[in-house]
Amino acid sequence: MKTNKKLLSLATAALVASAAHAGPKLTWNDGDSSMEIFQMVQVWGMNTIDDNSNVAEDSSDLYIRRGRIGVKGKVNADTKYKVWFAYDNLGKGNNNILMGTPHDDTNANKDFYIWDAYFEHSFNKEYANVAFGYFRPQVGKESITSGFTINAYEKGLSNFYYRKHIVGRGPGREVGINLGGLTLDKKLNYNFGIFNPNHTAITGADDAASDGDVVAKATNESSWMYTARVAYSFGDEEMKKFKLGYTTNYFGKRNGTTVGLNYTYQGETDKFNHNISRSVDVLSNYGNFNFSGELDSLVRDGGEAKVSTFRAGYNIPLSGGKVIEPAAMYTKADVTDLDTDHFTTAKEYGNGTAGNQTIKSVGLNYYAKGMKEKYSIHIAEFDKTVDGEGVNKVLTFGAQFIF
Repeated sequence: MKTNKKLLSLATAALVASAAHAGPKLTWNDGDSSMEIFQMVQVWGMNTIDDNSNVAEDSSDLYIRRGRIGVKGKVNADTKYKVWFAYDNLGKGNNNILMGTPHDDTNANKDFYIWDAYFEHSFNKEYANVAFGYFRPQVGKESITSGFTINAYEKGLSNFYYRKHIVGRGPGREVGINLGGLTLDKKLNYNFGIFNPNHTAITGADDAASDGDVVAKATNESSWMYTARVAYSFGDEEMKKFKLGYTTNYFGKRNGTTVGLNYTYQGETDKFNHNISRSVDVLSNYGNFNFSGELDSLVRDGGEAKVSTFRAGYNIPLSGGKVIEPAAMYTKADVTDLDTDHFTTAKEYGNGTAGNQTIKSVGLNYYAKGMKEKYSIHIAEFDKTVDGEGVNKVLTFGAQFIF
């Protein structure tokens, strides 16, 4: 009898959700447990409008930049969870110089992988929220801000270089534990974590020959990474309740500035003696004006990479709750000061588009339903002349849906 009631409850919930044209939210009989299905997708197009580089050709492309599908919900009143998968850069061409790995013959649209998988328990909602599992270390504002909530054509270089530096993976996720809180009238937000980046990109594992076979030998050195972020809001608070996600546009509902300080430290591995990141960030929202900025210092032994990102936009309200936002971004990476004992070239320091570079972009965002339905068109200039690769100008356009 209980089983039949449970099935009926699930079916009813699914029908109600379907009638509302939203992802189904299932609620169990205990009244506390729930599960909601959600999806997010960005469809992008690009066209080279000025190619002065020696590595890329004039090209056009249409592809899925980001795709997400997953479930989230509650175990009980104090414990929630999120598990979602990613399918990125589907159909991305080799001559497409925007961020992300092209899907060519050796990488033919086959990547479907875990994006986040974590639980979050609130021992005290103001002081002690503990997250554990596979997720982003809560440091580096650009890294912990979703690509679905920014107002530029793409995330800044602070995202890509920072993630590769601290965890060695482009998605920036690692297994760990984070303690966070939101206190002092929701003005002070803090996060302290411990993570274990232990794959070869960080550990520098040796290759040992055994009967003609190459065997990966993991490091015996400590590789725990300790993280800390403290942010304070002046004026309106940045968030109403503690959470692990951030946004950049409050559509005129916030008048405040948040300043954050970030730090990570990882001890000795076979690849380095120490791995450190320091950064400061700011988010300002005053009426329809939105500004965000970040300065990063990425230190590995005797080498340092300096990365910066700045974005600004202004909302122009239209009828029916729709908004147009002119927006611009400037982001730069300087990786010339490296320790060559650990990096043979500057490009080893970052992601596939690494090295010294500057990106400038300007364009328009059209929000039909806030971030849930967004259309954009931007012009981006990629300047990598320091590394001898030249300048590209690209027209980008995209559509975003969250449901």
